[in-house]
Amino acid sequence: MAIVWRRSWPGLAAVLMMAAAALLVAGCPGPKGSLEQISVVQYRYNEDEDSDVVRVVGRVRNGGAERTPAGEIVVTLRSRTGSSRGSNRTELPALEAGEGHDFALAITSHGKVETVDIAIVPPGSDEGGEDADEAAGDGEDAAETASNSAAEEGA
Repeated sequence: MAIVWRRSWPGLAAVLMMAAAALLVAGCPGPKGSLEQISVVQYRYNEDEDSDVVRVVGRVRNGGAERTPAGEIVVTLRSRTGSSRGSNRTELPALEAGEGHDFALAITSHGKVETVDIAIVPPGSDEGGEDADEAAGDGEDAAETASNSAAEEGA
């Protein structure tokens, strides 16, 4: 048996050397960015009280040095007490470093809207939606949130 191992050892070494060379030529995948790099750079909303619809438009940007994975933008309407008055989401493509993305959503409002929360979450995540609690905006959540009162927006 020792002779068989000696004969196959050079073949195994050659295969390992070719695999190592292929990795060197192709390069290993570098570090990937995260959704934490994405921030809401601007947004505004308009309430149509006749049809109970709130339209939210805005822009997000990858402020990091790495490409981010795809995600979702979740917009939640909040009452004065912080309870959810409606929510909607849209896909967010992967963004290169410094790249921005515009979004627009229409949300059926279920009562008076005082603030709008915007969160960036992984695709299919339950984070940031109607069932999310107020902790989503406390700075410890991985999702980036933005909130403004209707008075500040001049709505």
